Amino acid sequence: MAIVYNTDSHQVLVGSTLSSYDITGQANVLSLAIRKKLTLEDLAEADFFFSPSFDRQWNLVNLTAQKALGYLKIV
Repeated sequence: MAIVYNTDSHQVLVGSTLSSYDITGQANVLSLAIRKKLTLEDLAEADFFFSPSFDRQWNLVNLTAQKALGYLKIV
């Protein structure tokens, strides 16, 4: 996943996904974020229906935004 954003306002401008898995949901989130002029901060903390018995706390969209903000040191 890649997110292009305004470096001053952190507004999401462009996003893309590439995976061998079905991540249509994440692509839809990026599309909505662009349309609604969301920021990296909006995406970094958004709740994507976390369920402890089903999934991780952070979604791929959350992690990508957190990385862009410098919250995570992912290599």
